[in-house]
Amino acid sequence: MSILSAQSIREAVGRGNLEIDPFVDKKVVHPCGMSYGLTGSGYDLRIQDHLFIPAGGFALVTVMEYIGLDSMTQAVVLDKSTLARQGISCFNTKFEPGWFGYPTIEVVNHSMFTKHLESGQPLCQMEFQLLDRPTEMPYEGKYQNQPQEPVEAIREEVVRSLLLDRMFSTAGRDVFDRQGYSLMIDEDTAIRDINYRDAVLYDTPEEALKAALSGKGFPDLSLWTVS
Repeated sequence: MSILSAQSIREAVGRGNLEIDPFVDKKVVHPCGMSYGLTGSGYDLRIQDHLFIPAGGFALVTVMEYIGLDSMTQAVVLDKSTLARQGISCFNTKFEPGWFGYPTIEVVNHSMFTKHLESGQPLCQMEFQLLDRPTEMPYEGKYQNQPQEPVEAIREEVVRSLLLDRMFSTAGRDVFDRQGYSLMIDEDTAIRDINYRDAVLYDTPEEALKAALSGKGFPDLSLWTVS
């Protein structure tokens, strides 16, 4: 694995292997005295909205830049040195190959004072790392295609609206309820979410459905009656 240099980032953006929009292909100094844009081995992102964060506080924020990664590239968020020296840090989150959207950044104020971050000021660094080969498992998870707003933590769904109420008899649903499951049914009676306190989590609704109907991953599904 190698880290992309400034020229490699510029070339990857030009080829379409990497998306950074808007892309500033040089270092620009913001009025706050910090720089953003392309760096020697990464790219400095800017916060979208202003933020007041109290001493010891935590906040989710989004950035001005849209990022898109191909199956050969992953990205890591790193702190800006100037902010780190003031007690402001960003969680060092990894973005998997194939991810795209507006990154949600987790910000913590370790100082004893409330800090104000201006809209558009530099917030964090993003380092791009090249894999040894394109991954056969590009990201397709719950944080794909994030909007330009802070996205809260999303709990894995075991089964979503793919499972329809008509697939299960009343007796089957009764068994499901007795075993500690929670059913949330919308106006069209589509099962939106099925969770269990000890359930196996699946990456896609299709995998969960297959496991459910085969009796794997859920207890006593042999008692179900499927209509």
